[in-house]
Amino acid sequence: MTTSIQSLTVDVWSDFACPWCWIAKHRFEMALANFKHRDQIKVNHRAYRLAIGQRPMPIKDVLLKKFGNHRSVDDFVNSIQTHAEATGLVYNFDTLLFGDTTAVHALVKAADRLDVSQALIENLYEASITRGVSLYDLDSIAVEAAKLDIPKEFVKNAWTNSELIRLITKDESTAKSFGSGVPLFQLAKTCTISGAQSVEVFTQSLEQMYSSATSSLSYQGMTCDLSGCEG
Repeated sequence: MTTSIQSLTVDVWSDFACPWCWIAKHRFEMALANFKHRDQIKVNHRAYRLAIGQRPMPIKDVLLKKFGNHRSVDDFVNSIQTHAEATGLVYNFDTLLFGDTTAVHALVKAADRLDVSQALIENLYEASITRGVSLYDLDSIAVEAAKLDIPKEFVKNAWTNSELIRLITKDESTAKSFGSGVPLFQLAKTCTISGAQSVEVFTQSLEQMYSSATSSLSYQGMTCDLSGCEG
């Protein structure tokens, strides 16, 4: 059976607290930019919170708790920075925080209605990872949203809308049915990609999706889950 071209979607689960997610996002976008059928692909960004209920704290402290020693933390940080630089991204771990990202996910969900969610996602990653802006401070988030002309009242309403929280938890429940961490990609519900894979893997997966292969594929890579991040 041939998949309808109009039905080709890519669902992307990620969290702003996940160090690998921004890299994976850019690698996928690089593959998509060179995919000749890119205009026929719809990308849906899905929410996945790694630290529900956790107060924000320096990510290096979180990594030290996970790895147990500073050398392993340094190795992890150096590994991610190497991958980031190769992708054209700047990571500042000294200012990067880790915690409950419910507020930013809710705002992104709301921004779908204004057709600015994709630009907002990129802006929030860059603000947090490169410039050290706290995504756990509501005023700071509102400042970043204003750069995209998102009204202050719209931002405020996003944080009091219980329907947005329901959509976030629905995303998480769906992801947990076939994956256990982020970044997580599902292409046309036939190919699952876990982790910050190479541009080549994303390209191959897009081609596979477009050719309407009936067999399911799965790629595993480095991810972050509820127990921490892989290096």
